[in-house]
Amino acid sequence: MILYTSGTTGGPRGRCSRIATSSTRRMIFVSCLQLTAADRSIAAVPLGHVTGVVANIMTMVRCAAR
Repeated sequence: MILYTSGTTGGPRGRCSRIATSSTRRMIFVSCLQLTAADRSIAAVPLGHVTGVVANIMTMVRCAAR
C-alpha cells in the first residue's frame, strides 16, 4: 500500500507500507481505545494519508464500526 506522509521535513511524499504493519497498527488502535461496533469515526484528515487510512478506515473496519 502506498500512503502519504505529512511532509514535516519537506513536501508530502508517498511511502510504501506493508499490510502486516498496518494490521498491527489497527489492532493496537482497537485495543488501546477499546473500540467496538457501537463506535463511530469522522475523518478530519485526508483519507490518502496514513492517519486517514489506518487510524480511520482500517481501524473502523477491524472493529465493525462506522
